[in-house]
Amino acid sequence: GRLPAVPQPTMRVGVLLALGASASSHEATPISKVLSMLDDLTTKITDEGREEAKTYNTFSCFCSDKTTEKTEAIQDESSKIDTETANLETFNAEKDTVTEELGAAKKELNEKQTELDTEEKRWEEVLAEYTVEHTDMELAVNALVKAVTDVKAAKTTAEGLTQIKAVVKRSLLVAESLGHSFPKHSKLVALLQGDGDDVPDSDYTSHTSDLIEILEKLETDFKGQKSDMEEDHGKKETAHTTKVDGLRGEIKTLKQTIETKEDRLEELNSDIADSEEELAEQQSLFHDDQHFLKQLTANCHEKAKMWDQRQEARVDELHALASAKAIIKESVESEEGSTARGEAASESFVQVAQRSFLRAATPVQKATALLEAKAKKLESKALASVVASLKKDPFKKIKNLIQSLIDRLLQEAAAEAEQEGWCNTEMGKATHTRKSNHGKVRESGANIKENEAIEKQMVVLIEELTDDISDLEDDLATAETNRDAEKEENEATIVSAKGAKKATKEAIEILKEHYRKAKAKATAANGKPVALLQEDPATSQSAGFKGAYGGKQGEGHGIIDMLEVIYADFDRAISQTEQEEKDQEAQYQEFRKATTSSISKKTTAKKNAEADLKNARNEMNQNLDVLRESQEMIDTSMEIMQKLKAACVDTGMSYEQRKAKREEEIQALKDALDLLAPPSD
Repeated sequence: GRLPAVPQPTMRVGVLLALGASASSHEATPISKVLSMLDDLTTKITDEGREEAKTYNTFSCFCSDKTTEKTEAIQDESSKIDTETANLETFNAEKDTVTEELGAAKKELNEKQTELDTEEKRWEEVLAEYTVEHTDMELAVNALVKAVTDVKAAKTTAEGLTQIKAVVKRSLLVAESLGHSFPKHSKLVALLQGDGDDVPDSDYTSHTSDLIEILEKLETDFKGQKSDMEEDHGKKETAHTTKVDGLRGEIKTLKQTIETKEDRLEELNSDIADSEEELAEQQSLFHDDQHFLKQLTANCHEKAKMWDQRQEARVDELHALASAKAIIKESVESEEGSTARGEAASESFVQVAQRSFLRAATPVQKATALLEAKAKKLESKALASVVASLKKDPFKKIKNLIQSLIDRLLQEAAAEAEQEGWCNTEMGKATHTRKSNHGKVRESGANIKENEAIEKQMVVLIEELTDDISDLEDDLATAETNRDAEKEENEATIVSAKGAKKATKEAIEILKEHYRKAKAKATAANGKPVALLQEDPATSQSAGFKGAYGGKQGEGHGIIDMLEVIYADFDRAISQTEQEEKDQEAQYQEFRKATTSSISKKTTAKKNAEADLKNARNEMNQNLDVLRESQEMIDTSMEIMQKLKAACVDTGMSYEQRKAKREEEIQALKDALDLLAPPSD
């Protein structure tokens, strides 16, 4: 008869067995070569994966270190850029102020230099005019002295008289310019003022005593005029010297100020150049580091994605190789075990199968043989129990038993599928919980590290701000004390100067009034100006004076002039002190405003720093709580995963293997039912 067909799975395994035959031979078989190649490839992939993991780990550390390094560098460069920008603003503002002050100082210097040049030129003209007048006066006095001596010595020769007439004539002209007149000697004056060539010498000789009187009077007047001229010139020279010294002092001070401002301007230009250079360098470094960090981040991110892909691909590859190897080994080992029986070991699996089916003459025997073979192959207790029932139970009960077993296996399959779904769901939940909490642990750790840095920074900043505020408050207190002392001193100076000024003014008014009245009274008493009421040695022997006394007008007015200078000095001292008080008060108020503003800003900054410190510590505590909670969740999820692994994974066979085995059992039972079914017509 016709041989029954061999089931396809059995045929596949038989072929593999044939490929793996002659295991005792020293020559390598195709299967062993395949298994060896699978082992070699698995080893190679694993080794390459290990080496690649080491390299990537180094690269990952490089990415992390470089990112941290460049981030810190960018923060440091940004801080330096802010600092240098602030420095440049400060330097430029000060430069504008110094430039403006320098221009004002130079302008004032030019004005003071022009004023000094004008004063010196004016004084040269005054000095030249004085020199000429003083020389003429001195010559006139000397000539009069000689003339008086000659007349008294009776040197009245024709030549002597001519010289005396010339001297007297010039002196009379000077006397007239000064307002002198000689009414009782009018004839002699007329003779002296005439040409003199046709006047007999006897006329001059008869007026010798009158001539001597006129000459002595002129001599006395000229000497007094010369003394007044010298005294007036001395006053003018003193005033000129005082003014010139004052201008030169101011010019010297302005030059020193200009030199100081120019030096400071040079320093500021140097500081600005240095700051601009440093700013440009930091900006260049900042942009370079930003570009580097951007490229680094993109590169590291791309490499991380590539690494994940390679890992997944490598794992999938190893799983595929392991699955292939397991299938080959399982199939070969199973069939080798079933055929290694004495002399039959050399027969093929196909021949053994053919003989088995030839012996199965009845449907029950065929079903029994089929189920028995499957029970052995699958190591199925359920199929083995059916085989045992087939050997001893009636035909009808066997069919019912097989059907009930099929139903039970189907129910178990449905239940196990539901269990597998539950296992996958719970395992997925536990895995997700672990991963998400791992992320929270990393994030919390990073936040804690960041807040620790903020805490350290804020503690240092608060200490610095506290010290700065204390120093500023001390400086402000010292400035207030100094300002009170300055104000008290300035007020005392002003009060004292005003009192002295008032007293000086009263003294000036008293002296002026006195000399005015004295001059008027003397003029009224003598009927001529006080300047002509000088002592006459020839007529004042009895009383010791001649004419009304008008006081020491020259000395008195000299004192008045000096008092007026002192008065002006007091007035100037008051103005200067009042201005100094205003300037000092303005400087103090400016310092107080700036210091108060600085204290306010630093106090606000300190409060902000304290708030930041508090926030950082609160966030650290919160992150510590999150860290603890996340770690607890990780531990819990790991425990759940361990339990799920015991219940769902560590069952000796995978779900797919159990499913395949059960399906094969059901199919075997169905085949057995088909064999037990009555033949159709």
